[in-house]
Amino acid sequence: DQPVIAAQVAEAGAAVRVRFPHATPEVLRDAITAVVTEPRYRAAARAVKSSFDSAGGAAAAADLVLALAAAATPAAP
Repeated sequence: DQPVIAAQVAEAGAAVRVRFPHATPEVLRDAITAVVTEPRYRAAARAVKSSFDSAGGAAAAADLVLALAAAATPAAP
């Protein structure tokens, strides 16, 4: 349900992107089968995980979001 994220994950080689108009049961079955059986998808997912880990993971992302929100909040008068 997130086309931009789907495109990014597929571009990274960790997924098969299925566009909504083409999401038939057969197409979905084939995409899922490919992702769980072909080693290249697992390798790409590990590479994505590694890049997230090296950037600090979810905790660092949350800290950055909070810092951005704080910076965007006007100071009280």
